[in-house]
Amino acid sequence: MTSAVAPRVSTVAPARPRLALVAAAVLILLWTVHTVASWAGGYERVPWATLEHEQGRMTAVTLAAAHPSPPGPWWTAGEPDPVVSGATEGQPVVVVYTVADGQRVRVADPAYGAYGPPSLTRGASSLDPGTDLESIGRGLPEVGGPGAPIAWWVSAVTGGVLALGTLLLVVSGPRPVHGNRWFWFWILQAPAGLGVLAYAVYELGGRGRRRALAAPERREGGGWGFVRLISAYVVLSVVGGLLAMLLGVSVTPL
Repeated sequence: MTSAVAPRVSTVAPARPRLALVAAAVLILLWTVHTVASWAGGYERVPWATLEHEQGRMTAVTLAAAHPSPPGPWWTAGEPDPVVSGATEGQPVVVVYTVADGQRVRVADPAYGAYGPPSLTRGASSLDPGTDLESIGRGLPEVGGPGAPIAWWVSAVTGGVLALGTLLLVVSGPRPVHGNRWFWFWILQAPAGLGVLAYAVYELGGRGRRRALAAPERREGGGWGFVRLISAYVVLSVVGGLLAMLLGVSVTPL
């Protein structure tokens, strides 16, 4: 009498549908465009001497808080929040402005002189302490709105399409294998759109799919997704701050 042989369970991952690979390529392309536009349209911090030199070429000016509220989600292009007119006295503010033929939006801090903060330059700023900041660029429109740089529009449109499109894929698309849908819901909110990039590479692109299918019990849930999201914010904030300090980066992406 012959004993029945149990069929072997294949651990070979099925080939990814071509549509999923196309979706992954589209997400990666949109993420690349969004990232480039966010840097191209980012805020460039300049010394006050630069503002004085470019004041005659200003096209838009906004007085904004020097310590603004936390920015919105990564898929939104953050416009400067103007301070209330007449409320600048005693309040630390910066001047956000654009110039004709300018490549970026400038941010000038009255506390900064030609080469750095007054603590390092011994008050190198030529700003008169009695200067009325609200008189700078009077009569000019505020930064943003219809006259916003084209990079702002590109960043906002691609960011919105990425966020909404990837969320729809997570909710109603193929069953994810690396984590459940709640896991990817939290991961998509990682800064700089890195969660979208991870979803495109690992879920749609199939990277690591064979290993994930071989160990379904290791599929992560929403709790781990939230923990990874918080960790991503902490790590990227520390690494970004160190790189900006070491490399002297003066541009803040949208």
